[in-house]
Amino acid sequence: MTFMEFSNEIVENLSAYTGDHRQISIREIRKNNGIILHGLLWQREKNNCSPTIYLENFYQKYQSGMEMTKIMMELIHAFEDYTPDHMIDMSFFTEYTHAKDKILLKLINYERNCTMLKDMPHIRYQDLAIVFYCRVQEVDGGMIMIHNSHMKMWQVTEQELYDRAIVNTPKLCPVCLSNLRSTVEEMLGEEEKASDLEEAAAEDEMQVLTNQSKIFGAVSILYPDVLQNIAERIQRNLYVLPSSVHEVILLPERTGEKGTEESLAEIVKDVNSTVVDTEDILADSVYYYDRVKKSLSVCI
Repeated sequence: MTFMEFSNEIVENLSAYTGDHRQISIREIRKNNGIILHGLLWQREKNNCSPTIYLENFYQKYQSGMEMTKIMMELIHAFEDYTPDHMIDMSFFTEYTHAKDKILLKLINYERNCTMLKDMPHIRYQDLAIVFYCRVQEVDGGMIMIHNSHMKMWQVTEQELYDRAIVNTPKLCPVCLSNLRSTVEEMLGEEEKASDLEEAAAEDEMQVLTNQSKIFGAVSILYPDVLQNIAERIQRNLYVLPSSVHEVILLPERTGEKGTEESLAEIVKDVNSTVVDTEDILADSVYYYDRVKKSLSVCI
C-alpha cells in the first residue's frame, strides 16, 4: 500500500467512525529545512481547534506490520488526548496587544528554508534566519509560527517583532549551560560509555548552550551578553558548533593550534549527516565568537 493509499484509507475509516467526512482533512505542512509532512485534522463542532497528527510515523508502523485497526485506535486516542475539550479563545492571537508578550525567537538555516521564508517575517543573521512564533500551550503542540499574514493583521514590522521577541525569549526560555560530558551521560545513562567524546569534552571544556526547555535552544546565542559573559569568564574566544536548532556546543579556542576550524567543520557536517534529524539541522558552518570585538561570525 502506497502512502497515498494509506492516507485515503485513514480518512475513509475515520469518516466512517465520525459519520461525517467533512470533519476530516489532510494537508501538506512545510516544516524546517524543506521537510513536508502530511497532517491529519479532525475538526469537531465543540472545538474550534484541532491538533495536527502527522501520518508519516503511522505509515512506518503500518509498513512494520501494525494492523490498520490498531493504527486507527492509536490515531483516535491521540486526538482525544490532545484536542481541547472546550472552545479556545483566539482573541489573544488576533490582537497584537494580547499576543506580543508571547512572541519568541527561533533560529533556522537560511538557504535550506528559502521557500518557507518567503511567507514568513524573518531577519537574516549570518547564514541563518531569525523567525518568530507565538507560544501557545493549548494549540498545535504549544506554538504557532508567525507568517506574513499575521504581521499584516497586527500592522507591525519585522523589526518590531524582533524587538519584542528578544525581550520575551530570555524571560520565557531562560538560558541553560552545562558541560558536554554531563549532557552525554544524561543522554546515554550511567551504564553506557562514550569515552572518546567524554575525554574530549573534559579536555576542551566543551559546554552545551540551550534553554531550560531544550526546545529551539540554539537561539540562546542571540541572548544579550550570553556569549560575552561565557567568554569573559574563561578569558578565551569561543568556537560555536551548531549541533541542532535546539542547542549549540561552545568550544574555547586554543592559542596557536592550526587546522581547528577545518576539523570542527568536518565534525559538524558528519554529525548532521548521520545523527541529527533533517528537520533539526541548523547549519554545517562553524562560528567564532571574538570577546574583544563582541561579535559572532562564520569562520568556515
